Amino acid sequence: MGLQLLTLLLENPSEDSVEIACDFMIECGQVLSEITPAGVNAIFERFRTILQDGEVNKRCQYVIEKLFRVRKD
Repeated sequence: MGLQLLTLLLENPSEDSVEIACDFMIECGQVLSEITPAGVNAIFERFRTILQDGEVNKRCQYVIEKLFRVRKD
C-alpha cells in the first residue's frame, strides 16, 4: 500500500507531492525496505530521475537530496 501511494505521488510530480513522498520515505522507508527492497529501490530511482531532470523547484531538490542523505546514513 505504501509503495502504491508513493508511486501515485511521484507519477506526475509537483512540489507538494514530492515533499509528501520524501517525508513518507523518511518516516516509513526503513520498514518498506525490509519488506520490499526492490520496490524501494524503484522509488529511489524515480526520485533520482526527478532530481536529474529538474522537474521540481530548488527547494524540492534539496528535500530529495536530504532524503538521499538519510538513506545513506
